[in-house]
Amino acid sequence: MANTSAKIVDRKVAKPEKPIYLALTLVIGPWKKIFPPKEFQLIIAEALNYRNPERKHIGKRKEPPYKYDPCIDEKSYYHVNNELTISGYLITERRVCLILKVKPSEFDRLYDIFNCHVKQEIKRRIDDRHFNKGLLSEGLDFLLDDQFTKAPLINPELIQMLLGREYYQLYNVSSLQRMKASLAKYTYCSVIDYSGAEGPVFVEKLEENQNPIIHPYGVIDYPNLHTP
Repeated sequence: MANTSAKIVDRKVAKPEKPIYLALTLVIGPWKKIFPPKEFQLIIAEALNYRNPERKHIGKRKEPPYKYDPCIDEKSYYHVNNELTISGYLITERRVCLILKVKPSEFDRLYDIFNCHVKQEIKRRIDDRHFNKGLLSEGLDFLLDDQFTKAPLINPELIQMLLGREYYQLYNVSSLQRMKASLAKYTYCSVIDYSGAEGPVFVEKLEENQNPIIHPYGVIDYPNLHTP
């Protein structure tokens, strides 16, 4: 009887996707003109602070009923991560700087949820104040469709300071000192959290021994990072 060689099938097992640290800037759109700076900054902070609902799934107990959220699909309400993990941030009158810990394949979905929560809060505040909808109807949709413009955050000095790191440079020391002093004045900034206090936005701080690679948004092909 002839010997038959066993066929060895080379199967590539997909590696689990790992989160990366992503740095981006969101330029705030024209909608901010509807509100004073302190108010539209608060709207953004509240949207960043969205947390996943607690499951409370003990034994045979079922999860709490779905609480309607136009930004979250009911099927993924308890079973998929729907919150941003923020390691560094800054909210000014012009822009939002973010350093996120995120899986590349999930970024667009999580960004859309954040964007949706901003939009819903804008509408709620307008309705609560009984703004004349007739006056706003022409421009409101346009303003809300253009909430933010995404761009890469590529300022290494700013990134390091928002992550609670000291940035050392043999030259331009006075400029770095001015930046550091300026960041200390902002209400919405992760420098507060890394100083040991508690800021108004949830921050997952880096450990002192952590030194991750920071990827500027849009510079590389993120989805390919996790392929074998």
